[in-house]
Amino acid sequence: MTAARLGAEVSLYSVVGPDFPRGYIEELKATAVLERSIGLLEAKLLLITSGVPSFHAALAERAVERDAVVIFDPTQEIHYRWGREELRRCVVSSGYIFLNELEYRKMREILREDPFSLSPTLSMIVVTAGERGYRVIERGGERRFPAVKTPGKVITPTGAGDVMRGGFLAGLQKGLDPLLSVRLGAAVAAMAICREQGRERFLGPKDVAGWLGRLLERGGGEALDADLLAALESGKHF
Repeated sequence: MTAARLGAEVSLYSVVGPDFPRGYIEELKATAVLERSIGLLEAKLLLITSGVPSFHAALAERAVERDAVVIFDPTQEIHYRWGREELRRCVVSSGYIFLNELEYRKMREILREDPFSLSPTLSMIVVTAGERGYRVIERGGERRFPAVKTPGKVITPTGAGDVMRGGFLAGLQKGLDPLLSVRLGAAVAAMAICREQGRERFLGPKDVAGWLGRLLERGGGEALDADLLAALESGKHF
């Protein structure tokens, strides 16, 4: 939903039971998350999250065979569902990996190998740390970035990581630099955790640009925020 509200073309594939709320499906459709609009093996960007590890590993390998970019987020399931073989296969096929600090340590513990030495396609690992910001690990080293300042009182951090990945996905699809795509995800997540109503938690490009502009005017932003604001306002991407 986050990626769709930022203008990305999104298809969602998941397995749900017969008691899954129809209203939620309708909400997804209303947000332009379309059912089967893009074939699972036709997408240029593929975000893999919770699910069956063996299926995801095979899916990631198929995606790489057709030159798609895999974004891998094993979520908290890495602590109890992923074994070394499937995890290694997904990492080998990934272009980007998202985890929090505990999940990153668990990934390194399971793999017992450097992820970048395994994968020729891996460009970046993003490790999030809530209000402490995030770090971006690349082949040449790592950089730390502060969290985007929230525009109000934090209501709940639930879903912040999902929103961040949606923002990143939209940024990549719209042609933003990967580092700015991560910052877009961080900005949308910072805004989303201050909103009480579910549908208000997902914001568009104008909302993000408006908040970043006000933040920078008060001297509270980072250089990366100024670059993101310029990209949002340029009309080139959004």
